[in-house]
Amino acid sequence: MDPLTAMGLAANVCQFVDFAIKVVSKGHKLHNAPDGLLVEHANLYETSLKIIDLNNRLVTSAREHRQVIATLGTAADDEIQRACQAMNCVASDLLKILDKLRMPDQKGRWRSMRQAVKAMVGKTAVDKMKNDLVIHRQRLDTALLTSLW
Repeated sequence: MDPLTAMGLAANVCQFVDFAIKVVSKGHKLHNAPDGLLVEHANLYETSLKIIDLNNRLVTSAREHRQVIATLGTAADDEIQRACQAMNCVASDLLKILDKLRMPDQKGRWRSMRQAVKAMVGKTAVDKMKNDLVIHRQRLDTALLTSLW
């Protein structure tokens, strides 16, 4: 075997071993998790629930405020509504994905490993949704600041 091929094979073996170690580590954490979610997923789950609750309260408050002062909604108010709806949509989708990554009630070592692989594969979707939430939050912040001005 030529040296370059041997180097490539060694690199592939190292990548596989690294991936296997990560899967076993996440599988162990999932197996021992009381709620069936990894710690970072549990935090995201709670944050998503809080985002939905706060956005719903903000929209309700804005609607009541608009009725009290009896004025038409401004462009900033409409943007606040759209940003809240977009954040709720992304947060709801994130909750659905995290529910799929949750460990089923029957815990077993092999189930934990399968869920760990799902968590590693689903990491890109979760990261994308986290970034989308950040973008929508910045959009909401801007709309709130404009409405105050």
